[in-house]
Amino acid sequence: MGRRSLQMQIIQHPIAVYVLPVLLAVLATYIKLICFKQTNYSIPFLLYFLVLFASGFATGVRGITAALVAIAVCTFSWLMPVTNTVGRYTIAELVLFFSEGVALILLFWWNGRWMRKLDESEQKYRRIIDQGAEALLMCDAQCNVTQASSAALRLFVRSGQELHDFSLAELVHPEERTDFELTQLRLQNQGQGSALLQQRILCGNGEWRWTECCINNLLNDPMVRGLIIQVRDITHRVNQQRHQEDFVNMASHELKSPITAIRGFLQIAEKRWQDNKRDDQPMYLSRIKAQTEKLLILIDDMLNMTRIKAGELSYHFNPIDLAVCVKDAAVAVSASTTGRELIMDIPEGLPHVNADHERIGQVVTNLLSNAFKYSPPHAPVNLSLAKVDNTLEVTVSDHGIGIPKEKLRRVFDRFYRVDTLPKGQYEGLGLGLFIASEIIRQHKGHISVESEEGKGAVFKFSLPIIML
Repeated sequence: MGRRSLQMQIIQHPIAVYVLPVLLAVLATYIKLICFKQTNYSIPFLLYFLVLFASGFATGVRGITAALVAIAVCTFSWLMPVTNTVGRYTIAELVLFFSEGVALILLFWWNGRWMRKLDESEQKYRRIIDQGAEALLMCDAQCNVTQASSAALRLFVRSGQELHDFSLAELVHPEERTDFELTQLRLQNQGQGSALLQQRILCGNGEWRWTECCINNLLNDPMVRGLIIQVRDITHRVNQQRHQEDFVNMASHELKSPITAIRGFLQIAEKRWQDNKRDDQPMYLSRIKAQTEKLLILIDDMLNMTRIKAGELSYHFNPIDLAVCVKDAAVAVSASTTGRELIMDIPEGLPHVNADHERIGQVVTNLLSNAFKYSPPHAPVNLSLAKVDNTLEVTVSDHGIGIPKEKLRRVFDRFYRVDTLPKGQYEGLGLGLFIASEIIRQHKGHISVESEEGKGAVFKFSLPIIML
C-alpha cells in the first residue's frame, strides 16, 4: 500500500519520474569511482541493480527504464574511460546485465499492469458495497467494529471513527441485546456459520431503527479473521407490519361485538322455542349458530395472534391435572363433531403440571379439530396422554391426508397453510398451529409433528411435570 502511494505521488510530477532514477544512476557511478580510486578495484554491477530496483519501486516502469539508460551512459562514457577497465567489461557481462535490466523492466510492467487491474477490481467492488442497500461491517471477536462501508455510516448516522469507538452490541436495544450477544457467542463456539437477527440499533441522531442483521463467522478464515455483518434497515417494513396488526386487532374487536350479540340472540331464540315445548326448531337456527361459532373461533384466532405478537396474551399458571384438562377439551370437541369417533387413552394418577388450564385446553382443541377436519368421516382420531421422562406428553394422531415431509418445518409458521391442499375444501387462516406452538413455548414445553402425505399426522406436545 505504501509503495503504491509513493508511486502515485511521483507520477503526479512527470519530470521527477526521470530525474530521480538518473540522479541515482549518477550517484551509484560516483560511488563506484570513489571505491575504485581507494581500492583500485571496480565494484560489481550489484550496485546498479540496487539502483534499478529502487527506481522501479519508487517510480515504476518509466523510472526503471530511465535508470537503465542512465546506467548505460554512465558506464560507457564515464566509468569505463576513467577506470580504464575496458578489458574487464566483456561483451558477455554487459549483455547479461542489460538483459537482466530489460527483464526487470518487463517484470515491473507486468506487475504494474496487474496492480492496476487489482485496483480497478477493488474500486469496483467497493463502489458496489458502498452504494448497496445493505450496510456491511467487519468486527473482531469482541464485536468491535474494525471496518464499515459507506452504507453502514449512512445507516448508523455516524462517522467511521465513531463506529470504531463502539462494540456493535452496545448499539443494540437493551431488549434485544442479550439475544444478539448469545447468538454471537454461539456462532463463535461453532467456529463457523451464520445467523439472522432482528433488533433495534441506536443511530447517531438518537433514533432507534429496526434492522435485520446477518452475522457471518469468518474468524477462522485466514483471509478475513473477523465477523462479517450485513445490516438492512427494515424500520419501514416493521412499521407497516405493526399498522397491519393494529388494523387486524381493531377489526377483530369490532367484529366480535356484533357476532357475540348475534350468538346471544340465537341462544334466547332457542330457549324460547324450548320453553314453548316445541320440537320443530327451524333448521336454520342451528345452522346460523354453527356458522356464528365458527366465525367467533376465527376472530379469536386473529385476536390471539395480535396479542402474541405484542406479547399481551395473558396466562394464569397453576398446578393442574393435565388429564382433566385434556378430557374437558376432548368432550367439547366431540360435542361439535357428532358421529365422529375419538379414541382416548388417558390414565389416571399422573403428576400435575404448572400450566394455564384454558390455554392448554385451547391447544388440545386445535389439534383435535384439525385431526377431524383433515380425516375422512369414517376414520377415528386417537388422543393419548403419557408420562415421558420428566414430562407429560399429549399425542393426537389421525388417518387423514397427511403433510408432505418437505412442508413439516413450516406447519407452525404464522398464516402457513400447506399448499398441496385442495383449494376451498378446507377452511382456516393458518393461525391455529402457530398459536398452539406459542402457547406451548410459553409453558417451556415442546411441540412437534410427524407425518407423510396420505398417511395421516401425529402431533405431540409435552409439558414439564412439577418436581416435588
